[in-house]
Amino acid sequence: MARGPDQFVEIPYGLKIAADGRHLEDDPAEMHVLIRVMEWIVLDKPLSGVAIELNKEGLRNRDGQLWNPATVFYLLPRLIEAGPRIFGSDVWTERRRQLFKVVA
Repeated sequence: MARGPDQFVEIPYGLKIAADGRHLEDDPAEMHVLIRVMEWIVLDKPLSGVAIELNKEGLRNRDGQLWNPATVFYLLPRLIEAGPRIFGSDVWTERRRQLFKVVA
């Protein structure tokens, strides 16, 4: 959490405070989690299944804890926010090709 003028402000998942201390920038590890979650949601995997897959890959939440359906659920608003950037990225374009090769 970052401290605002009068309160603490939670930094959106997938972002971190930049070196200048004034801006936010992508957090590569958290962006990786968001992309993986997006992949599994696109493949219509239930949130419980998404949590299982994240844990199998050794990925942990910000608190260093295992994922569960509730912690994945709390990412959904962030996915809606970050979705246009994720879907417009070169990383997503390549992953989408791979996803649908496997599914087809």
